[in-house]
Amino acid sequence: FVPVVPVPPGSTGNYVYVANSTANSVSGFAVGTGMLTAVANSPLSLGYSPMAMAVTTNNKFLYVAAPGNINVYTINSDGSLTGASGGTGVAIANIVSMDVSPDGQWLIALEGTSLLAQIDVFQINASTGALASLQPTTHAIPNAVIRPKMVRISPNGARVFAALGSGGDLVFNFDTTTGALIFSGALAVTAQTSDNGLAVDSATGYLYIARSGTGGGVRVFKIGTGGALNEIAG
Repeated sequence: FVPVVPVPPGSTGNYVYVANSTANSVSGFAVGTGMLTAVANSPLSLGYSPMAMAVTTNNKFLYVAAPGNINVYTINSDGSLTGASGGTGVAIANIVSMDVSPDGQWLIALEGTSLLAQIDVFQINASTGALASLQPTTHAIPNAVIRPKMVRISPNGARVFAALGSGGDLVFNFDTTTGALIFSGALAVTAQTSDNGLAVDSATGYLYIARSGTGGGVRVFKIGTGGALNEIAG
C-alpha cells in the first residue's frame, strides 16, 4: 500500500483512505473512538495500481495517481467514493506524490522522473474536481541521481518542499495567486544517503526530513526567510 490520506472533520465525521497498490483498490474507513469502520462500497476497485493520493481541503474530492494519469473521485457524505470523472483521468502525468494547497486552489504533484526534478501544478475546479495544468517546473541537479519520493506544501502555503532520495531536497517559494513556483534553494546529500519523507509543523517553522543511509534518522531544519533551511543540532 501507499501512505494513508486522512480527511479532516466534516459534517458527518472523519474518514481515512488507504491506497492498496497490489490489490488495485482504495479502502475507506470512518474513524470512531479507538476503531475504524469500513465505509460503504469499500474497498473501491480502481482497475489500476494507485501510486499517490491527496484530498482537497473542502473534503469533496480524492485525487488518485495512476500510472500515466491522475483520477478524481467524489467523497460522499457517508465517506464512500464515486468516480467524478467517470473513470477518465483528469490529467496526464506519472506522479509519485501529491499535495493540495491550504487554500484548496492548487494540486502540487511530483513527477517520477530520474532525469530532472519536475513538479506539476494544477488549478483545481472546486465544483467538478477538474484540473487545469500550468507549465511544469523543472530543476536539474548535477552529479546526482534523482529518486523522487515526496512533495509537501507548508501549512501557510508559502513553500513547497520536494524530497528526491539521493538527489537531496528542493525548496520553492509558492505564489498562491498565480500558482508559480520559484526556486529558493536545495539540500544536497551524498550518494549513500536518501531523503524519503517530509513533514512541516503547523506554524511553518520547521521542516522534518526522514533520511536513510549515511546520517539517517529524522533531521530537523528551521525554515528561515525566503525558505532558507538551517539544520537544528541534535
